[in-house]
Amino acid sequence: MIAIAVVEDDEGDAQALITCLNNFSRTTGENFQIARYKTAMDFLAEKRVHADLVFMDILMPGLTGMDAAVYFRKFDSRAKLIFVTNMASYAIRGYEVNAIDFIVKPVKYEDFVIKMSKVVNLIKLEGDEFITVLNVNGLVRLPVNSLYYVEVDGHTVYYHTDGDKIASRGTLSKAEDALRRYSFLRCNNCYLVNPKHILSVDGYNLNMANGDVLQISHPRKKTFMKELAEWLGKGNFA
Repeated sequence: MIAIAVVEDDEGDAQALITCLNNFSRTTGENFQIARYKTAMDFLAEKRVHADLVFMDILMPGLTGMDAAVYFRKFDSRAKLIFVTNMASYAIRGYEVNAIDFIVKPVKYEDFVIKMSKVVNLIKLEGDEFITVLNVNGLVRLPVNSLYYVEVDGHTVYYHTDGDKIASRGTLSKAEDALRRYSFLRCNNCYLVNPKHILSVDGYNLNMANGDVLQISHPRKKTFMKELAEWLGKGNFA
């Protein structure tokens, strides 16, 4: 899943860009997590909010997109940055903040596809061990190794990390899809656990390294123990 921030004050321009992203996702099968910010200050307000890719409008009231990018680079040098502007000349300064490209308004889907394909490939090549979730503050990147387990309660998914608990709207199934490559295991319909942080299994109790005790459901017990044994058999346990 690629996390994308759209920083655009104009509603029409923002929706046009999001439509391009949705069309690209639909035709390529790429999964995007999109968060839209109406001002540069909204985007910068929460420094824990990160993205793999930022579309930044340059001409915005108050703090401009270019000035916002300078601040942004102080706490995130990794994210790919694409400026969106009415005039290409404004994007020349993009080199100062390591912008990867710029898009001229109005956005044309044919041009967008070419640029987007390149940046998606680049993000994948540089991919690291993080997942990105959307909470009330925007996009939050979580290191997989610090994620103990994922819990669902109604329509809210909680990501339990080192001393933190991040709430996000969604389903456990979607979280499972995002974490499948990291061998997270279901112990019941409410929990998805990182086997690296399992201390012990005591009957139907699952003792986690952070002190939490999770329940293994009766229907899932056999499958869960089999999957855990397979994971241990691959020499993953450290």
